[in-house]
Amino acid sequence: MVLGKKRAYCTIQSPTRVSDNQGGWTISGWTTDGYEWFRAVYQSYNRTLDQGGVKYIKAVELHGNKRDSLSITGANRIILNSENWTIHSVVPSEKLDELKIIAYV
Repeated sequence: MVLGKKRAYCTIQSPTRVSDNQGGWTISGWTTDGYEWFRAVYQSYNRTLDQGGVKYIKAVELHGNKRDSLSITGANRIILNSENWTIHSVVPSEKLDELKIIAYV
């Protein structure tokens, strides 16, 4: 099912945290919160040579519908095209029922 220009079917995940026995926590895994259709607008693509080899950095702007049943914050991550995208920010959109997410990998 493709909804208009929203052709990117993404998985939204939240971290599973466990105590590190020193007063803090660590991420032990990721739990799937839901799935959502987004319109993906790729913003940048950069490639640098690092000590470990070639390092790729990509950024994307995702536009999707707001849902009360699915809350997306900077603590979540998005899986798009089999890549784990870190959410940089969730920003207000011009439309009240739309959600705009900036993410990078």
